[in-house]
Amino acid sequence: MAAKNLAIADNELSELLSHYSLIYLKQYWPELPDSPVGWADNAVLMLAYQEAALAVQRHFKGRPLRMLDVSTGPALAPLLAMATCVSEVQLSDYYGDNRRCLQNMPIEYWKNYVPMLIKIFNHPEKKATEILALLDKLRSARVPVEVDLFRDPPFPVSVKPHEYELISMQFVADAITENEKDFLRCLGRITDMVAPGSAFIMSAAVDCSSWQLGQFAQPSPNISEKTIVDFLASQNFEILNLSRSMRHAGLAYSGGWIVLSALRSK
Repeated sequence: MAAKNLAIADNELSELLSHYSLIYLKQYWPELPDSPVGWADNAVLMLAYQEAALAVQRHFKGRPLRMLDVSTGPALAPLLAMATCVSEVQLSDYYGDNRRCLQNMPIEYWKNYVPMLIKIFNHPEKKATEILALLDKLRSARVPVEVDLFRDPPFPVSVKPHEYELISMQFVADAITENEKDFLRCLGRITDMVAPGSAFIMSAAVDCSSWQLGQFAQPSPNISEKTIVDFLASQNFEILNLSRSMRHAGLAYSGGWIVLSALRSK
């Protein structure tokens, strides 16, 4: 697979994405480094995703896992970080344009994240083209499905969450709710899908009152790490790994973030 030397043209993505999804993608997961602070934050975040996935894989004695990803959005970066730990994945999103983008966006968009992965995840034997090819294979194998966290059940009846060994949800409940009660309700709808003996990986903004989408401030529930950890404990989850951001000024959100992996007790 030949990677492009130039950035993916905006019109290629705008044909797939809505205006605000395109803004989100370019602001939080830009194809090329546009801010040293933001790019460094993403590097730490990618490492956190990988560590979370490796902790789960170790529990399952090293075998790749079947994963259901909840409300993926337009970004394949988390899947790229977890790719070597996953055998197959079912992606999903509420918006049809995000679902189309996940399957059809040029995979070369993510090429500048791959050298970072090879360096910090110690995979020098894997060429950039091999990692991109793996990401492309995973995202293409299944058509992304619709999901709505405010509906019960969130997924169509054709999706059987309890059949997956790993369920993943990245910056979702904190992005679509404004208070702790609604955040925990959304989180609970997903944790209810995790079968006993299966694993859960999630990320969330913590101590965050707002995040930017272009010029507009979006509300955030200002949830704490302790609230999330205590809730998971109440649902019979054991934390396997937890990573925290290094908080910097100049980012597009207040507070910080956590990434964790957890196992539901049998």
